[in-house]
Amino acid sequence: MKQVNILLVVCILAAFVAAVIPTPVAAQEETRVIIQYRSNERASVLQQLQSAGAVVNYTFPEINAVAVTLSAQTLNAMRANSDILAIEPDEPRYMTGQVVPYGVDAVAARSVWDANYDGVIDAGAPTGENVTICIIDSGIQRSHEDFQNVNIIGGYPAGWDTDNYGHGTHVAGTIAAMNNTLGVVGVTPGTVSLYIVKVFGDSGTWTYASTLIDATYKCRDAGAKIISMSLEGANFSSIENYVFNQLYNTNGILSVAAAGNSGGTAYSYPASYDAVISVGAVDQNSNVASFSRRNDKVELVAPGVSIFSTYKNSSYAYMSGTSMATPHVSAAAALVWAAFPGMTVAEVRAQLQNTALDLGVAGRDTSYGYGLLQTYEATGGMDPTAVDLVRFEGSVSETGIGVVWETAMEVDHVGFHLYRMAETEGLWTRLNTEMIPAQVMGDASGAVYNFADTTAEANVTYLYRLDDVDTNGKVTTHGPITVMGTQPSAVSLSGFAAQGTASPMAFSLVLVAALGMVVTLFSRRNA
Repeated sequence: MKQVNILLVVCILAAFVAAVIPTPVAAQEETRVIIQYRSNERASVLQQLQSAGAVVNYTFPEINAVAVTLSAQTLNAMRANSDILAIEPDEPRYMTGQVVPYGVDAVAARSVWDANYDGVIDAGAPTGENVTICIIDSGIQRSHEDFQNVNIIGGYPAGWDTDNYGHGTHVAGTIAAMNNTLGVVGVTPGTVSLYIVKVFGDSGTWTYASTLIDATYKCRDAGAKIISMSLEGANFSSIENYVFNQLYNTNGILSVAAAGNSGGTAYSYPASYDAVISVGAVDQNSNVASFSRRNDKVELVAPGVSIFSTYKNSSYAYMSGTSMATPHVSAAAALVWAAFPGMTVAEVRAQLQNTALDLGVAGRDTSYGYGLLQTYEATGGMDPTAVDLVRFEGSVSETGIGVVWETAMEVDHVGFHLYRMAETEGLWTRLNTEMIPAQVMGDASGAVYNFADTTAEANVTYLYRLDDVDTNGKVTTHGPITVMGTQPSAVSLSGFAAQGTASPMAFSLVLVAALGMVVTLFSRRNA
């Protein structure tokens, strides 16, 4: 009877231990490959793969091939099959990342809203938000991936949101392509509002002055602050001139137009009206383009040679012309208005003129006007208001490296970004996912900040740098400081390891407890 009771206890114990400690199951490693087989062997190869549990992703009978996901065991079996001609990895292919067209940086636009060029729009930076630009052109392909989430408030006439010519879509991309992981980014990072007036058809043929006048009134009625016109005509129109004067002086609208693409010194309209900014084109070396008009109406120049931007049929293309230079200026004006909402149209225009980079003959000239557009300077980005640090230091703890900094004052300050670099790597990595906000924003007093770097590895020397961001989105860098990570001296143990497996310590505790139960029950039964 005693033996039966002991056996019962042992069985209970075995069941208990089995329930607590799961039986490890070996993971089946799978891989994705393309297999090419002998002609006429398709059926037998597919049957072998399916019998082995392989997943058929694609079949290509035209080339006697199949793309499959299979286990290592099945892969080895297929390699031994004499009907198989070739097996190669099904290599991954990735989407091309976003490109910053050279023109965006040539006019220092990215410095306005992404001062450290990390691809993230800086908090508080002027981006053109709440400013509307009206584009008069061949329409826009609204469905283009780089206009998703752009605030396109509407357009005119019906069909304005399509563009089978591509010119208007290219212009719009330079102004407002989204700052995302796709394609390109605009002078404003997809944050300005757009209104579209389509005056050119699918062939891009000419239109009339009256059509343009009607288009400008549509822009005005839509609440546009800026009208962008990458178009030209040879002859002066007094009525058209009157309308642009009215838009400028009465409605406070800034009109921007292409200086013209035929070279020479002739005037183009509407660019050569006094109430319109005439934009010439330069290349990547800031040399005036051979096709750019040169006359005393040229006011500013911007990149216009081989500009990469959005295009028709959801594509991207390089285009050249003063048409490509014009949207740089239109978008820059939106950034200035966003930085200084109280400015008048005349003040915005003067700001663009006064901050331009003088090129060619000193002062205003017929090739470059006042010079190359400089958006950063035009938005007030001269010297950032740096935070004074009382200290910036790091120390090692059991959980990693603690970084501490203290400010003396935080006037015009928004927050911080903390970066780390392993001494042997030479690559900075931002540690904070969101900006570390200022504790006493706009205050003449300071504050203490603590950051725990729990990912630091043992026996690795790290450099830390601190970027402070002011209210204009401008960045000042502090440091770097150097700290060596060391192995933590304490290790915390949990009862059970993650993912349903028992830790060695837990197993021992369970076993000891179970044996104790056996001994106790056995002793009581014998008593």
